[in-house]
Amino acid sequence: GNSISGAITIPSGCIGIGEKAFDNCDKITSVTVPATTTSIGASAFADCALLAALNFATLADGTEPNLVLEGSIIDSDPKMTGITITNAVKTIYYSSSNSSNNTFSGLTSPFTVTLQSDKVTATKTDVAGGTFFSFKNNGTATSPNTLNVVVAKGVTTIPADMFSENASLSRT
Repeated sequence: GNSISGAITIPSGCIGIGEKAFDNCDKITSVTVPATTTSIGASAFADCALLAALNFATLADGTEPNLVLEGSIIDSDPKMTGITITNAVKTIYYSSSNSSNNTFSGLTSPFTVTLQSDKVTATKTDVAGGTFFSFKNNGTATSPNTLNVVVAKGVTTIPADMFSENASLSRT
């Protein structure tokens, strides 16, 4: 086990959170990422049993976004019920060659995505399918997975492919 617990605030000045940096940290409950962070590596916050919130900075008006999110930054975090994509997020990547590399994977339904910026881009690193959001279990007609999408006032564009090709969502 590890001794990291509770609410974690990444210090200002930290420019990167590496791959699997907090993987399996079962006692952290929330993480706040400063505006100085420019990248979060794959599986950085995967398998964190108590993680309920991953908070990205909100930048001052006119500041260009600089945060890049890699594959599976959250994965199988059962207390996580939503994520807010703030104006600090520049690019969301995932590798569609491996379903475990969806940016937000192993989600528990219902899950809410709040989009607060239209400057974010969603980019596949492999063109052959995949998704940015995937649930731990496949939805069914009687028990569908629910991905709630909230678009904040002032957002005029939803990134191409952001919610496409999502096999774990039930379509009705």
